[in-house]
Amino acid sequence: MKIELETVTPLWTGGVDSKKADRVHTTGIIGSLRWWYEAILRGISQNICDPSTGNSCQLNADIFSKRLSEHGQAKKAAEQAGLCPVCQVFGATGWARQFRLRVVDLTSKGPFNTPVVTTDDSTRNISRRNPKKRGRPTYYYPEGRVGSFQLEVIPLAPAFQPYIILGLFKLIETQGNLASKGQLGYGLVSINNPSEFDVQQFVQDILHGNEVNAGSDSGLPSLRNMFFAEYDIPLVSNLQTLTNLKYDIRQAFRDGPTSIASDSSRAELRHQFLGWTKGNMAEGAKVFLSRIIDHRIRIWGWVPEKGFPGVAISRDEIITHLRSVLDRNGSCTRWRELNSPRDTGLQTSDYVEYLKSLL
Repeated sequence: MKIELETVTPLWTGGVDSKKADRVHTTGIIGSLRWWYEAILRGISQNICDPSTGNSCQLNADIFSKRLSEHGQAKKAAEQAGLCPVCQVFGATGWARQFRLRVVDLTSKGPFNTPVVTTDDSTRNISRRNPKKRGRPTYYYPEGRVGSFQLEVIPLAPAFQPYIILGLFKLIETQGNLASKGQLGYGLVSINNPSEFDVQQFVQDILHGNEVNAGSDSGLPSLRNMFFAEYDIPLVSNLQTLTNLKYDIRQAFRDGPTSIASDSSRAELRHQFLGWTKGNMAEGAKVFLSRIIDHRIRIWGWVPEKGFPGVAISRDEIITHLRSVLDRNGSCTRWRELNSPRDTGLQTSDYVEYLKSLL
């Protein structure tokens, strides 16, 4: 299977230099595909490992050989030998990835943007200065890759379905972003050569016949605790408007929600939800914003069902507070969220139907 992608916003797939993008790195693409695959399968209550915390699967070769000789089913044997459904496709210690991704990189270096400093909004009497240091926060947008790149999905195992990879790219194209730095607007892509896509076939391949159960929320990203939105937003200039909106969101969580009484609890929520770095310590953002295309911005992210540890505030309050600042800056044209009155599309508690509606 061959897929050609075009960057809508610069793409960042990592590299040797943290400030430069030398090429499209296959590892960055595969890592992103795996992330989205994990999010889908967590939604059906599958027990999925989390390699980012060192909690990754390891194949027990002896058990695998024994189970395979007993019933001849490689997938079932791998599961019984300690591999979660994601590792069965993307690989783990003792188990090779079931496909190879060959990249033909036709991209070029994107513009290296100088640091962008927040600006005030005199029409709404908004001052965008750091409340502690009094200076204006600065956001940095390193270079990315722009243009097209071709991917060939090469199966390495008889049972592997390449359609899974196409479906993951479809979900990324319509709802999220590809690879890293999504919180800075990187990674919006479009499929240049869209073949006829069978949603039903994708769902069948990706669920592997597993029963769809709600289960408990592990606190990790899952389609059950994610939201996907688009807003029409007045444009000053692309990066300036994005920078100002990012500041407004962080400031809104510095000031509230009002149901949180202490500054320390608000800081904890802000760090967990919007990301935080200090020295060697870091917390990844749970909210991602695209660049602004035709006065429209994409926002997506996730909030665990029980909120964040150490912060006595519900998931609903967190999302409501986020929406309040978004609504002050623009007009919502789409909001997708499973089993939620906020959903502007297919309001349903049926996970499979919701997944189909996102593609």
